[in-house]
Amino acid sequence: MLKIVISLFVFYSVIFAQEKIVILHTNNLNATLENCICPDHPYGSIEKIKPLVDKIRKEEKNVLLFDAGDMLSAFGDRHKDKTMISALSFLKYDVITIGDQEFANGLDFFHKLFLKQDFPIVSANLLEEFPPYVIKKEGRIRIGIIGITSPDAFKFYAEEKLVGITIKDLYTTLDIIVNEVKNKADIVILLSHSGLDEDKKIAEKYSQIDLIIGGHSQNALKQGEKVNNTLITQAGGDGYYLGRIDITVTQSKKIESMNARLIPISIELENDKNIVNIIKKYDYSFIEKAVKKNKFLTPVPEPYIIKDEKECMNCHEKEYNSWKKSTHAHSWQSLVKDKKTKSMVCISCHVSGFGRPDGFINENITHDLRNVTCVECHYTNASHLLKKNKESVKRVEEKNCIRCHDKENDPEFNFKSALLKIKH
Repeated sequence: MLKIVISLFVFYSVIFAQEKIVILHTNNLNATLENCICPDHPYGSIEKIKPLVDKIRKEEKNVLLFDAGDMLSAFGDRHKDKTMISALSFLKYDVITIGDQEFANGLDFFHKLFLKQDFPIVSANLLEEFPPYVIKKEGRIRIGIIGITSPDAFKFYAEEKLVGITIKDLYTTLDIIVNEVKNKADIVILLSHSGLDEDKKIAEKYSQIDLIIGGHSQNALKQGEKVNNTLITQAGGDGYYLGRIDITVTQSKKIESMNARLIPISIELENDKNIVNIIKKYDYSFIEKAVKKNKFLTPVPEPYIIKDEKECMNCHEKEYNSWKKSTHAHSWQSLVKDKKTKSMVCISCHVSGFGRPDGFINENITHDLRNVTCVECHYTNASHLLKKNKESVKRVEEKNCIRCHDKENDPEFNFKSALLKIKH
């Protein structure tokens, strides 16, 4: 009996002495702001990564979030890059390293973006203003995180883009840094913007490195790749995946297990409201220009609200049920059927609020405005949501309808007969 008690005591002592570390990681986000809802690109991006990271941080005790570079666009789209960095600030990265695309507009532009948002950067061989590594303590475990960027990543850059940047040799740098970090940390992690082939060479040479989180080559390593005792991971590109590594550490602070996987960022995942609001402003700037230039739609006038049908349903159930049977309620599906969900000309009359910043932007971030809802026909003042008086909702008039049912799109349109069809 005593032996059983002692055995159980030893067993549970070992179990409870273990420490679990969860590493989340991204790389090569490429300023991809959101899921494009394209048939050949079903995954991405940061608007859905943020709630997923928040969920894991809430569920697990020791969680760190890293990025291995190329957060910005490949061809230096300044407007998009500014939007991307504003959005990424909400993810609260613990450590990032730098990719070559961060310098597509030169060092000054990089400074303005990254220093303004105070990103926690490590860079051992690129910019001396940042530390070559940091030591993070999670529970009892000290984790050393080194950042490097391969000189080869810049081989196609014009010299003027690299003014003020001195790129040190990769291996000379690591020869100095790796042992220094190993002496201070229980786990050594390398954030490497070097590409998979280079990362394999690094793993062969430096057995002191436990984990390499890579970027640049944009490989989707679903379970990581082991080289000797070093695990190499990458999460593809464009925010298609969130990488996750679960590390179990023994009582003596040795790694017992390290398991990597990629979590697909699929369309049904939740969106982050703060990031969506930033993306809306960016997307709307293009919609606004297109509407003004092509004049294919007169948006619902500004004094009136844009809301989805659920807001109306709470008080107008009978009218809602009637609307639900109408073609207006299925107007988006007709675009899906005809494969015209990317045509602004077609979208403008099959959704609600198009051409306004608070209206339909795309199927992902304004999902609830996909059809022609009540407020497209019944111009409604904001006061209606508070006072519920009839005067704050305008009667349907012909001018409301002919914004879409014009001579070009619906030459046989008759307002009186059309009104009878949608009466409720």
